[in-house]
Amino acid sequence: MSLMKKSLLILIAVVFVAAISSCKKTYVTPNTNTTVYRTISANSWILDQTENAYRAELSIPQLDQQYNDDGAVLVYISYGSASNGSAPVYEQLPQVYQGASFSYYHTDGKIVIYSQTPGGNPATPPNQNVLIKVVLIDSNASDN
Repeated sequence: MSLMKKSLLILIAVVFVAAISSCKKTYVTPNTNTTVYRTISANSWILDQTENAYRAELSIPQLDQQYNDDGAVLVYISYGSASNGSAPVYEQLPQVYQGASFSYYHTDGKIVIYSQTPGGNPATPPNQNVLIKVVLIDSNASDN
């Protein structure tokens, strides 16, 4: 093979490699998640004799039938900020914190949070305001 053919072959190979390596697919996925923040005041906990627990109800208008049927609902609780005064530290429910087991259920427009001992008795409700973060994750149903 002549020097000219080798040079041309090398040049074509370099251009080809440069061309395919500079192509990049970009996927744009819209964020359809919604985050809602609420505060439960210390005096909002109500003793629920039926559930043998204290409960607090939160109005979440964004929580509609679509989220209930096909999406996901994540709930987090925080007793305030970190020791250095920075942003709140959230723990995902269900969670056991200082002898109280926190759980929740949700339905259209609301979330109900329960506080009871791990043994199933009403736990002393928080004596301070607690922060709640609700993350609503949208999804599409699939029959497969």
